[in-house]
Amino acid sequence: MWLPRSTSRRKRSVCSAPLTLASAIAARTKRIKIGTVSRYLPLCHPLRLAEEAATVDQISHGRLIFGIGRSGFPRTYEAYGVPYGESRERFAETLEILSGRGPSRASRYKGK
Repeated sequence: MWLPRSTSRRKRSVCSAPLTLASAIAARTKRIKIGTVSRYLPLCHPLRLAEEAATVDQISHGRLIFGIGRSGFPRTYEAYGVPYGESRERFAETLEILSGRGPSRASRYKGK
């Protein structure tokens, strides 16, 4: 089951919190795989995202498929007050932390 996220398009937004919905689905099912279509890494706090994804993965017993992306729509970034020009650097930093290549103390990470 794939859970999309589209908060910048009000008429199309059907799932504003895909990891929350994924945990509810995981708690009620045993075999279905649950995927997030694309989490926009530049718009997320890396530590919080890692914790939420890990929680869903535990509840689902490894059935979470965690999709990531950057989004090519500047309007998405405007909704969060983040300059689109920073998206590549923010994506790389967040991915570094999520993949475990970043500092062991992510809460002390001095990124931009």
